[in-house]
Amino acid sequence: MVPISAADFGNQPQQLKEGIWAFPPNNLCNGAQSWWLGCDPEPVLIDCPPVTPATIECLKTFSLGRPALIVLTNRESHGRVSALSGCTGMASPCSGAGGLFAPKY
Repeated sequence: MVPISAADFGNQPQQLKEGIWAFPPNNLCNGAQSWWLGCDPEPVLIDCPPVTPATIECLKTFSLGRPALIVLTNRESHGRVSALSGCTGMASPCSGAGGLFAPKY
């Protein structure tokens, strides 16, 4: 089942397939949904999940100590991601632009 509303989540991300997790919608980002891709060599977090102690712990667990890349696809996530990257030590965010990803410094 693919979660489609906050009621489908509770407060925790849901595993959709091996290595793919969907986070609860982030109300501070207009309900945008975030995804974790546990790929090698570098896991990827797409957009900014709700920044809570539980989310930070989940991300640290998912990363298995590996540095992760953050990819932002919407403008609302840009304003929220600095708190998340500061707590998790994840790499500098990348911004989606016309289907291309460029480092955001």
